[in-house]
Amino acid sequence: MRASGAQQARIQRRGKVKALSVLLPSVLTGSSHAEVVDAWLRALGPDPSVDRLLAALEAGFGALWKRARRTLGEITLSAVVERVLADVADHHPILQSLAVDTNGLLIRGLRSRTQAVTPAALADGVRFLLVSLLTLLGDLTGDILTPALHAELTAVVVGDAGSPT
Repeated sequence: MRASGAQQARIQRRGKVKALSVLLPSVLTGSSHAEVVDAWLRALGPDPSVDRLLAALEAGFGALWKRARRTLGEITLSAVVERVLADVADHHPILQSLAVDTNGLLIRGLRSRTQAVTPAALADGVRFLLVSLLTLLGDLTGDILTPALHAELTAVVVGDAGSPT
């Protein structure tokens, strides 16, 4: 007995769902953006310095920017990031000097104020920024980008000297 057209379509959709389950492990396993960011920050070691946190922010955000830009384009991604940065500045005023251009995050203003920033406050701000960005990008794309973004962030390793390795 041969399957009807409707049955074949259901079978094909089931095959796609099965294939998607391989591609979307963080979504299907319930890994939240906060869990991924927290694990990534823990990998920086206990009590990372401000310089190490800034290097991690640059590298981690850069990886997310590069991956999301392929799908969303610079203009859309810039608008998303500007919204996130406005929200971040409201919750973490130490990060209000962050800006975005077509190449990604600009942290020069924050780097020049590192004497006024504690590592704990910066770590909280970095966490808030990355979780907010991942959440908004996930919401806007129906979480299609989430696994790739989680993988990109997780792959970023910041060396002891504060530079990405």
